[in-house]
Amino acid sequence: MKDYILKNEYIENKEDVINILEKHNFYITYEGKGKMWDEDKNNMYKYFVEIDGVKFDYYEGLGCDMLDAENTNDKIINALWCILNEINYIYDDLDDFMLNYGYEDRTQARKIYNQIKVNDKKMRGIFTDEEIEKLTENIQF
Repeated sequence: MKDYILKNEYIENKEDVINILEKHNFYITYEGKGKMWDEDKNNMYKYFVEIDGVKFDYYEGLGCDMLDAENTNDKIINALWCILNEINYIYDDLDDFMLNYGYEDRTQARKIYNQIKVNDKKMRGIFTDEEIEKLTENIQF
């Protein structure tokens, strides 16, 4: 992973990111095609990203390259970026979340909002607040 981070143009303060990520074990597995939490979405590539034994769902559009030996680190960093962005921009209340993300269907919004809250709790069990902040600031796609 270190070489991938050093070559990645979207990661700043590479040594900080490496120091954080080297403390953890990352795995990603392809799980087939599936739908995200919102049942109205089209099928996507579904992955499980595992950080220190904690699993997260990660989805990519069918237009993306599928997971292979060459892009494993890319997929892990992309998934990490997505999860970090979700948890850093979650609002304390469902109404604010709906307003800021344009959801009109409260049932649909609640499913997504609740899953982001679950991911937030998982991430804060793996990384410190300072590490989450540094990763969020330095991984920019």
